[in-house]
Amino acid sequence: MKLFDDVRYATRMLIKSPGFSTLTLTILSLGLGASIYGFAVLYAIVLKPLPFSEPHELMHLETAILERDINSREVSYDDFRDWRNFQTSFEDLGAFYTGTVNIRGSEKPERFDGGFMTDGSLALIGATPLMGRTFRASDSVFGAPDVIILGYKVWQRTFNGDDKIIGQVIRVNGRDAEIIGIMPEGFMFPINEDVWVPLRFDEANRTRGDGITLEVFGRLKDGTSMQQARAEFQGITSQLAASFPETNDGVTALIKPFGDEYVDEGTRIAIWSMMAAVILVLLIACANVANLLLSRSAARTQEVAIRAALGAGRKRLIMQMLVESLLLALVGAFIGLALAYWGMQASVRFFGESGNGLPFWVVLELDVWSAVFAIAAAGVTTLLAGLIPALRASGLGINLVLRENSRGATSRQTKWLSQSLVVTEIALSFILLVLAGLTIQTSLIMQEYDVGVRVDNMLTVRLGLPEADYETPLKQSQFYTELNERIKTIPGVS
Repeated sequence: MKLFDDVRYATRMLIKSPGFSTLTLTILSLGLGASIYGFAVLYAIVLKPLPFSEPHELMHLETAILERDINSREVSYDDFRDWRNFQTSFEDLGAFYTGTVNIRGSEKPERFDGGFMTDGSLALIGATPLMGRTFRASDSVFGAPDVIILGYKVWQRTFNGDDKIIGQVIRVNGRDAEIIGIMPEGFMFPINEDVWVPLRFDEANRTRGDGITLEVFGRLKDGTSMQQARAEFQGITSQLAASFPETNDGVTALIKPFGDEYVDEGTRIAIWSMMAAVILVLLIACANVANLLLSRSAARTQEVAIRAALGAGRKRLIMQMLVESLLLALVGAFIGLALAYWGMQASVRFFGESGNGLPFWVVLELDVWSAVFAIAAAGVTTLLAGLIPALRASGLGINLVLRENSRGATSRQTKWLSQSLVVTEIALSFILLVLAGLTIQTSLIMQEYDVGVRVDNMLTVRLGLPEADYETPLKQSQFYTELNERIKTIPGVS
């Protein structure tokens, strides 16, 4: 009952001071909104577990040639095949590469981002289809009938969600392919792919090291650590280097958690730095609000003294003032959530329109954890911004209050507290400026980084050749050679 009375009294007092309430809510809303947005980004990209079965067991594998300063590169098909056959640390290894897949259904052809997957790859991450099945070992055999798995969006948009689509034959890259599965809504492994086809190689007509390179991943066996897997692969790569020196001399294997391939250390540091910056903004906001509350409490000392004279204890006075701070913090958190939501929508539009799409499991949104953080931040803000003014106002003696009011002056202690808060704000602002300066400097350095080639006026293009028309590497090479010669004849193109 006392809490309800405190809430009602605090609400009435805040309504009576619209200027103070508006200014305080503006400061808190901006500080809390920035921190809520920062936490939502941090959770989505860094803290949120991958949406796969036992994600801590999933590892990403790549190769390196340290003697040539090649610290990271994709894996050749031959190395993947040998790793898969020789290793014992993983339940299995999967591989993929991403490219363009042209599909012709009942209407015009469409181009989609596709994943070319080895058999068992989808099972490794615990993915199960909404309808149909995933790839079997027989689907990866060179010359086997073509099959395809559709993503949920493609199924709905291109095929109108036909629930009898499994078994239908469509044209895929100029060839007939049977639809064998539909993946659940939101699944776009490995990054933002819409369809999946088997990864096939002609073992009888290939030279070791030729052809495309692959992204490789695997699931550790129970009881096997990443360090044990690294030790085993050191032996495997040494054996391959001895057997195939022309292609594998100096080649080693690098193993790391799967998520680290897409959210690297630099990205994590940048996001944690951003979170530190928005926390500093919140602390500055708290110091500002504390100063406002301190000034307000100085103007209300006579009121506090009268309540104390009527029998209100110090704990009761502190509680009443903290309730007022809590109301401000909760309303500020609510407005901050709205601001964070607006910022999140702007971020989603930016990443979508810029082409720098994040992996499908990184969903920029305000979820239940964002709400929990907002409530926790409001509670901490209440203590940081409201406790010092409450302790100060409730600790004044009645006689001292009357003397101060008769003089119309602010106490020396109040001045000292106010000045201390100002110094705190300046110090936090300085730290924030340093962080901002370092961030800007890093961005400028990255923009001016010399990649070793001229990139001004350089354009890139992505092509997908129908396999039915360009089924051999020779035909593909001839196409690109002719394309290059024709492009050179265009005025202004070199």
